[in-house]
Amino acid sequence: MNHIDGSMDSSLMFDDAEWLQIDTCIVSWLYTTLSDDLFSAVMQPDDDTYAAWTAIGSQFLDNIVQRTAQARQRLHALHQGDMSIADFCAQIKRLADVLRDVGSPLSDQEMVITLLGGLSDKLAHCAPTITAVRPPMRFSEARSFLQQEEVWITGYAQRAVSTALLSASQPDGNSTNAHAY
Repeated sequence: MNHIDGSMDSSLMFDDAEWLQIDTCIVSWLYTTLSDDLFSAVMQPDDDTYAAWTAIGSQFLDNIVQRTAQARQRLHALHQGDMSIADFCAQIKRLADVLRDVGSPLSDQEMVITLLGGLSDKLAHCAPTITAVRPPMRFSEARSFLQQEEVWITGYAQRAVSTALLSASQPDGNSTNAHAY
C-alpha cells in the first residue's frame, strides 16, 4: 500500500532492489490497464507508483462536474424506443453506475422514475400500477414487472396473428376438414 498512497518516499528506496522491483511491476500493471489515450496523457518516464496513480486519478477527479452533468443529461434523455426492457434497464443501470462512480449516486426511486419516464407507448400503461404499489417498487421489481408485461404483450400479439392467419385461411368460417358428404 505504501507504493500507492505516498506514505513511502520512493527516493529513499533506490537502494532497495526488491522495493524497486515491486514498484516497477505496479507501475507496469497500472499502465497496461489504461486505454491508449489515457496512457499517453499520464505516462511519464521514471514514474514511481505514487506518481502514476496520482496522474491517473487526476484524469478522473479533475472532470467530475462535467462527467456528472453529461451522465445526468444522458439519463434524462433516455427513452426505451424499440429496446427491450432488459436493454433499457441495462442502460439506466450503466448510467447509474457512472453517477455512483463520480460521487453522485441515484437512489432506487430515481432509477424507477427514470424507467417510467422513458417507457415506450407499448408499456406506458404499466406506470400507474408501478407507482400505486405500497411500499414503492424497487428498480429490480419494476424491471421484473415490466419484463413480464413485455412477455405477455408479445404472446398476445403472436396469438392475435395466429388467429388472424387461421381466420384468413378459412374465409367461410368452416373447417376445411368438416365437409358434409
